Amino acid sequence: MPSSAPPAIDVILSTYNGADYVRAAVDSVLGQTFEDFRLHIVDDASRDSTWDLVAAYDDPRIVRARNPRNLGLFANINRLAAASAAPLVKLLGQDDVLEPECLARGHAFHLAHPQVGYFWCYSRYIDERGAFVGGDDLSHATGPLDGQEAALSALRWGCLSANISNMFLTRQALRAAGPFREDIMSADFEMMTRVQRTHQLARLVEPLARIRKHAGQWSSDLHAMENQIAGNCAAFRNVLDHAVVEAGLVSPALARRTLLERLARYEFDWTVKALVKTGQVGGFWRSVARMSRLAPLAQLAPAWGWARLQRTLARAGGARP
Repeated sequence: MPSSAPPAIDVILSTYNGADYVRAAVDSVLGQTFEDFRLHIVDDASRDSTWDLVAAYDDPRIVRARNPRNLGLFANINRLAAASAAPLVKLLGQDDVLEPECLARGHAFHLAHPQVGYFWCYSRYIDERGAFVGGDDLSHATGPLDGQEAALSALRWGCLSANISNMFLTRQALRAAGPFREDIMSADFEMMTRVQRTHQLARLVEPLARIRKHAGQWSSDLHAMENQIAGNCAAFRNVLDHAVVEAGLVSPALARRTLLERLARYEFDWTVKALVKTGQVGGFWRSVARMSRLAPLAQLAPAWGWARLQRTLARAGGARP
């Protein structure tokens, strides 16, 4: 493939202190049955041997760079996306690996569904040693989602791709949506909801990625929890603005009910659990304030459990709602 010609797929990999697993990630890309790709790697000022491992590869399909200072995951994804030119972009996390047919199947799906701007494959889950520990439910149908299904699914389940290593984005959709937000952890979800304004979403129900599961829960990290909820709320607002207000794909009543159930089951629950673990009432109320712009506390709290909330706040020394 001439170096001046854009490939069919650009694979984007941002690394930071990823020495334990980055070689497995890179090797899984270089071992694809589909060969018309370029692998763009940036090392985000790692303090371990990540850069040495990346620099050791001698393969013309790899384009690599090293940052003098840490920029963050989505800042690096934005820069790599802007520096690449393929019509299809595949994201990959440094801890994860692609199955050998992943790019071939993703490319074929893209050609068959040119109206789709954002689609995701399914995955199997591995532990730190690479042993399989589970997998996605494969009972769904492969193909595009209509506008109402996409909107309600986003309100009900959040980020439908679940992990960046499952994501495919078309260049056209990326240009229309603009760059990923760099200030939130759930920028992949927020990007998905912007793509929905101009392109269809779709599922590719084949386990084409292996997602590595790590021990520990971020719910005990109050800053991470607040950031995640802020990003999710921004994404939910995008869905409501487009699907309810602009396009009329979903009735206001159905959208409110679906989102209320989601917030009570996940975001509000995370917030209360973080309060229990950390005792930091201020973080609790900041996150509740964000959610209340979408669903009033008077509706959220009863949906979660009003009496339980009052007892939890009392134990943490917070004001009663």
